[in-house]
Amino acid sequence: MWEIDKVDNYSELIEPSFYHKIMRNHLYIKETDQKIYELILEKARLSSKRLNICEIGGGSGALTELIVEIENIDLIIVEIDISFYKLLKEKFNKNDNVTILNKDISQYDFDNPVDIFYSMGVHHHIAKGKLTFEYLSKIKNNLAEEGIYILGDEFIPAYKNDKERTLNLIIWFSHIIENARLQGHQFLAIEEARTLYYDILGIEDYKNSLEDLEKELSDSELIIEDIHKEGPKENIGGLYIITTKKSYEK
Repeated sequence: MWEIDKVDNYSELIEPSFYHKIMRNHLYIKETDQKIYELILEKARLSSKRLNICEIGGGSGALTELIVEIENIDLIIVEIDISFYKLLKEKFNKNDNVTILNKDISQYDFDNPVDIFYSMGVHHHIAKGKLTFEYLSKIKNNLAEEGIYILGDEFIPAYKNDKERTLNLIIWFSHIIENARLQGHQFLAIEEARTLYYDILGIEDYKNSLEDLEKELSDSELIIEDIHKEGPKENIGGLYIITTKKSYEK
């Protein structure tokens, strides 16, 4: 039986370097990382100035490895988990244009406006309600006037109640777990099964729907500019890339 006590850091559940290894086999993640990279690369190429960019929750640095190759940017990585922070320091501390901070994004104010915030697989680790509002509001308050937040994460279909949410979770995770099993990625299948268990219990994993996200963004005065999906054609969930910007409606 898995331990079900509340955890403060994701690294209490899985060792960072092991997480990096097994998650490279997760269905759709590589494609989603590539798309986020391409979006930021295009912005940097079109910009007449050097861009201030922030990665929220650098994790094991898989997406960061792509972003650091982009020219014309200064990158700040904000990672709350001390174990993942140390791994990121080992990987990227020699990059002159990279600053790595062990901070809580919901409590951190930047010296300069941020042109692009981006995150991958972070939103569903933040408890819904007050904590989600705080982190999204902090992003909005630190965004440059024409800045954007690129949010990449897993979302499930809309649901009307907890029972429907649980059913949607089981269907989505079953899709991911079965693919991992068929591809011979046994450790990934086990990790995703544990994640499903924790999500149903509401411990450290809080996946929701795009409809929920739209309301969370609106409450924080952010609006959706574009949505891109990586995932199955069936309406069972997927990895989505949501580009957002400040709302100036009064």
